[in-house]
Amino acid sequence: MNPQIEHYVVSQLLTQNEPSKDDSIGPILEEMMQSQEWIRSRNKHGENLRESLFDMYDWWRDRVDENLKNR
Repeated sequence: MNPQIEHYVVSQLLTQNEPSKDDSIGPILEEMMQSQEWIRSRNKHGENLRESLFDMYDWWRDRVDENLKNR
C-alpha cells in the first residue's frame, strides 16, 4: 500500500458522510500522515490500514474535535 492509496482511502472515509468537509480535512489528514504515531503504526501493521486507523482513533478524534469547535 503506498501513501497515495492511504491518503485516498482515509480521506474518503472521513468525508463519506460530509463531502463538504473535504477541504477542511486536508491539512489535518496531512498532519496525521506525517506524525510519528502514524509512521509507527504503519510500520507495525504493514499492509493492514484498518489496524492503523484503530491505532489513530484517539489522535484523530482529539484534533478533529478541537478543530470543529473553532469553526
